[in-house]
Amino acid sequence: MSRKPTFLFVPGAWHLPPYFDPLITYLSAHGYPSAAVTLPAVNSSPAVTSLQPDVDAAVAALAETLSGGSDVVVVMHSYGGMVGTDAVGRVVKELSGANEGPDKKSGKIQRLVYVTAHVPLEGQTLFQAIEGEIEGPPPPIGHVIFEEPYFLLKEEAMDIFYHDVPESLASQYARVLGKQPMATFTTPVAHADGGSVPSTYIYTTQDRSLPLAYQQFMAKRAKEVASQDGGSVKPFEGEIGEVSLASGHTPFLSMTEKIGEILIRAAEV
Repeated sequence: MSRKPTFLFVPGAWHLPPYFDPLITYLSAHGYPSAAVTLPAVNSSPAVTSLQPDVDAAVAALAETLSGGSDVVVVMHSYGGMVGTDAVGRVVKELSGANEGPDKKSGKIQRLVYVTAHVPLEGQTLFQAIEGEIEGPPPPIGHVIFEEPYFLLKEEAMDIFYHDVPESLASQYARVLGKQPMATFTTPVAHADGGSVPSTYIYTTQDRSLPLAYQQFMAKRAKEVASQDGGSVKPFEGEIGEVSLASGHTPFLSMTEKIGEILIRAAEV
C-alpha cells in the first residue's frame, strides 16, 4: 500500500493553527497525517514589515515534510492563499523542482487546495488580488480596526468568520484571534507555481468574509492567465478542480466531515 500524503495547512489572517484541529483529527482517523504552519506575523511584536516571515515559515514546513519522503497536499485558507502560493512557487523554483523528486527519498507537492482563499498572480498584494470587475458587495471591513501597524478585530468578527459554527465553538476560536500586521496585506507575492501542480478551489457559498463572487473571480482569472502562459497543469481543472460547500468562511469548524471528505478525494485523485 502506498504511503498517504501529508496535508499541510496554511492559516488565514488573524488565525492560529488550532482552528484546524477538528479537521486534523478527522483526517488522522482516516489515516492521513497533517500539520499546520504557525505564521509568525500574527501577534508579532514589533509587527513584521512584510509577508516574507510567513512565507519563510511555510517554505520551511513544506521543505521539512518533503525531505522526510512524504508527498504533500497544501491546503490554504483565506489569506493563507497568499502565503502558500508564494511558498510553493519558491519551493518549486529554488529547491530544484521538489515536485519532480530529484532525490528518490524526497516527496512531491501533490496538490494545492484553496479554501475560500486568495489566489494571487505573481507580483500582486492581497488587495490587488481582489481588484477587478466583480459583481456584488465587496468584502466587509466593519469588523476591522485600523490601528497602525495592525489590523485588529472587533467582536463582530465572530459573526463574519463563524456565523454557521456552533456558538460555543465559535466563541472558543474567536477568543484567540490575534493581531494582523498591515504589511502582510500590502506585500506582493514574489513567486507563483507556474502551472506544475494540480489544484482545487473549494468555494464557500455562504461566506461573509470573502464573498463567493470574489472567490470565483480569482479562480477564473487564474485559469485565464494559465491558458495564456501555457503551463503544463491548468489550475482548478478535472473532477476535483472546483467544489462548492454551502458554508461560511470557516468550513473546518462548520462542516468538518464534508470538507474532510473533499480533501481525501483530492488526495486520492
